[in-house]
Amino acid sequence: MLAEMVRLAKPGGWVASLEPDVGYALCHPAHPAYTRMWELFRAAFSRNGADLLVGRRLAELWRQAGPHDVGTEALDRTVRSHLDDPRTLVMPHLSFLAWGRKPEAQQS
Repeated sequence: MLAEMVRLAKPGGWVASLEPDVGYALCHPAHPAYTRMWELFRAAFSRNGADLLVGRRLAELWRQAGPHDVGTEALDRTVRSHLDDPRTLVMPHLSFLAWGRKPEAQQS
């Protein structure tokens, strides 16, 4: 998919994607309903072939797809209330943002 995104970009154009990495999740204070929801999420996505840890490999995948100037950063999802309690912190996953620029057109 990344190679196709690069192919469709104009020469010198930028492409980007945002992918999760659910190797780490936090809900504090813990709540059985959140824990169960998280278990179901992981099971459903895994059964459908999703790579739940793709975020940490995103820069490598982008480099393999061919763009130049590839970069990446991890974005935390935080500050989410749980059971209407503003003291609760939820980090359902880390998100990794990656980008790259398609090389300029080659002159013959």
